[in-house]
Amino acid sequence: MITDTLSALSVPTKGVLEPAHKLNQQAIAAVEKLVAYQIDSLKAYSELGVSQLKAVVEVRDVEGFKNLLSNQTNVLKEFGGKYSANPAILESAG
Repeated sequence: MITDTLSALSVPTKGVLEPAHKLNQQAIAAVEKLVAYQIDSLKAYSELGVSQLKAVVEVRDVEGFKNLLSNQTNVLKEFGGKYSANPAILESAG
């Protein structure tokens, strides 16, 4: 008797809950993409920061300092390219 009642209730509730289930699946997929993107960004920016620290440590004289400063434009271009791509990536995540 209880089994029959539960079976009778499951048919209408399945139709009601199915859209919510699909929405939850989409939300989880979007969160997974966002977290993966954040991890990739963290890794890239950390590597950039560490490479900059290593470059500073390598400065031994005025010529080395000039080289460091001249390479900063390349670093800023790289950072700017990654940073400007962020909104498009986040938008595609949903």
